[in-house]
Amino acid sequence: MKIKAVVFMAAVTLMTGNVLNAEDEFSDDLLGGKGDFEEWKTELLSSTEGEVPYIRKAKQDGWKLSQEGGDADKCMLPKIFSQFSGNPGIIQRSTEGDGKESKFCLLLQSGMYFGSDRTPVKDGDEFQVQFYVKGEAGTNIGVYPAVYGDNTPTFSMESKEGAPSGNDQWELVTERIKIIGAGAKYAFFRIESNVKKVSVDNLEIRRIVKQ
Repeated sequence: MKIKAVVFMAAVTLMTGNVLNAEDEFSDDLLGGKGDFEEWKTELLSSTEGEVPYIRKAKQDGWKLSQEGGDADKCMLPKIFSQFSGNPGIIQRSTEGDGKESKFCLLLQSGMYFGSDRTPVKDGDEFQVQFYVKGEAGTNIGVYPAVYGDNTPTFSMESKEGAPSGNDQWELVTERIKIIGAGAKYAFFRIESNVKKVSVDNLEIRRIVKQ
């Protein structure tokens, strides 16, 4: 399914730069609409099957995670969570009612990867990322791909607009990302914040299929 850029126009009419082109068309959201952070999964920390579970080890290392129903043996992670990224920080579900438009949002400090499926990419592919953020002014937050393939492919942040304002208001962040490298084969996307905790909601990642 292709989506015309006009779908996003109302949200970014005050932006400048080339983040949005009125002629762009987009694929479906790579996160399947789960970037609203309404769906969370439960991990049982006391599992004794095999080696020390990855989630339990991360908590021992200092990651602060939400508990399910106050049960210290059960933690919750976003449904789209794949793995931790960066130094131990915070990945938690907000208090009910704190989401931008629905019940919950993501409380984030440091980073996380999304999903378990890799995204096929090639040189020149472009993606548009949009999410809302609320937090202290000056906080650096963004979505970035880890690109894999032959001859060390990478990416460039073609443009980025928006940042936390510090006034307890949701701010729209929009990025345009380009894959670089003839050997690029696939990518995994992650979101990262610096040392400040932020609230994140309504995250979408779409491939630009026509410019």
